[in-house]
Amino acid sequence: MADMTDGGWTDGGGQATGRRTEPQGYFAGIPYDWRPPTVERLKQRWWNPDDSRLFTPRVWGWGYDLNLYWVTHPRGYRKE
Repeated sequence: MADMTDGGWTDGGGQATGRRTEPQGYFAGIPYDWRPPTVERLKQRWWNPDDSRLFTPRVWGWGYDLNLYWVTHPRGYRKE
């Protein structure tokens, strides 16, 4: 059993295994973000007319969210 202690992994017996996970990045080509969600990041990912992506990295977790601005304004959508 692995325990997370002080940002590093241990094997449950206190021995450090040397593995460390970053709070955000990509795994198997899919984005993840384990930082606590913020209102600013929610706005940036869920309602952002300045971001041309329809699918944006999730605010929290693994995968994608929809940029709802482009769902509600499809005529102005520009794929870059």
